[in-house]
Amino acid sequence: MGTLCRERNCKVRRKRYSRKFHWMAVERMRNCEDVGALARELRVTARCLYKWRAKLDLLETGEESARPSTHESSYRKQAQRLKRLLAEKVVTYYRRLLNYIVPDRVHVLVDGRIVRSGGPELALQLEDQGYTTMEAAGRSASPA
Repeated sequence: MGTLCRERNCKVRRKRYSRKFHWMAVERMRNCEDVGALARELRVTARCLYKWRAKLDLLETGEESARPSTHESSYRKQAQRLKRLLAEKVVTYYRRLLNYIVPDRVHVLVDGRIVRSGGPELALQLEDQGYTTMEAAGRSASPA
């Protein structure tokens, strides 16, 4: 967050302003004649005011901000992690569900035993040929 002062080896902290302050400053900027005087009064640079105005104009037109907030990105990362965890644990009898979840491995169970394992193409093969070939393979492999 800070930059290093070369002369004194001290940290200089950048001041953070709230969104409410940004809105207030931009509204005052739109109504004033001297942006430099307003910047001095608010103790910010004129460049900051212009950047805030550009950013808020983008948000008002409905466009996404160029840099999403850290909260949004952390929520997105958490959602992706949870989706991965869920995808590892899905057990289904419906091939249509695999249109939404791409599996790493597919296992075919007959009478509680895994009779065949493979990739996602096994689910497509199973849909085309049915369970009869798998059941026959499971029964022949099971002890009598």
